[in-house]
Amino acid sequence: MNYQMLKSILDTLIMNFRCPVCEAAVAENNLEIIGAAGATLNLDITCPSCAKHTFVKAEISHLNIPNISALDAEGLKDLRNKLKETIQGQIREKQEFQISEKEITDLRKVLKRQHLNVEDLLN
Repeated sequence: MNYQMLKSILDTLIMNFRCPVCEAAVAENNLEIIGAAGATLNLDITCPSCAKHTFVKAEISHLNIPNISALDAEGLKDLRNKLKETIQGQIREKQEFQISEKEITDLRKVLKRQHLNVEDLLN
């Protein structure tokens, strides 16, 4: 991921993210990048107000705008349906396998204490 993509994701999160518990806004110092690979970024966002941790996975998608703008009404409808199916599939996947916030924070503490990262566990 290049710097412009990273900056774009972080700026967008700072502008739009609100704590799911207290609705507080966040700043740069509330974001911790816990992983990055390709166009994917994993973040731990700590609410400055209530200290709630929120884990976010953000991805950059590349769209071919000239092709999208050339679509007719039927093509746009197909694209909308495909996007809707993809999003619904991702929601189903997420509901099937959920890890609690406590499990994630406990794992991060252990990894930090042992000076390890997730890649060390997978290798």
